Amino acid sequence: SGAGASVTLTTPQAVPNTPAAPDISAVTATTAQVMMGTPTTPGLPVTDTGAWIYDAASGGNQVWSDGVTDLATQWGVTGLPRATDLWAEVAAKNDAGWSSRSTRTKFTTLPDLPTQPKNYTLRDITANTAYTTSVFVDDNGGEALTDIRVQWNTAPSEVGATTTTMGSWTDALLEGLVAGETYSYRVAVANRAGWSPWGEWAVFTTNPYVPN
Repeated sequence: SGAGASVTLTTPQAVPNTPAAPDISAVTATTAQVMMGTPTTPGLPVTDTGAWIYDAASGGNQVWSDGVTDLATQWGVTGLPRATDLWAEVAAKNDAGWSSRSTRTKFTTLPDLPTQPKNYTLRDITANTAYTTSVFVDDNGGEALTDIRVQWNTAPSEVGATTTTMGSWTDALLEGLVAGETYSYRVAVANRAGWSPWGEWAVFTTNPYVPN
């Protein structure tokens, strides 16, 4: 019988190894730095890398992707939502295809500072005390306000003024006032990012007739 035909077997090329979960740094209210380790591959060279950000630990909505064919291992991400839990993942590609995507790394963007308070008033004004109420801001910085402080003086000046920080989000107390005296006061508010600018000075007069 005749010699058998020769057969050439081709071993399929492998995609790159699955990268480790990325590192996240330099997080602000709307930006972050995503970093992956140097991708490795069992055969064909790496030709592309990618990074993606989602709003969930698995699945979820894609918030950002790098969208560029290159060998970057660091991405400066912009345009992220403020004060939000996010998850980043990375992958590498060669001519055989994409690796599996890495485990996701969680990070949380910061809030912005609140804007200047406005339209605040006082309630329960007596001869010696009063409470702030109805404090509004146009922008809370992306998350709930957590603290309030009030400053008051017999003139609209920080020099010689009394300042009280409440330590939580509540009506602020002005105390130690003099009956029948006219005061200037202003309010600042805070979230996790820090304190807003002071609001504009407002004026009130304590009641000389109502005891505490």
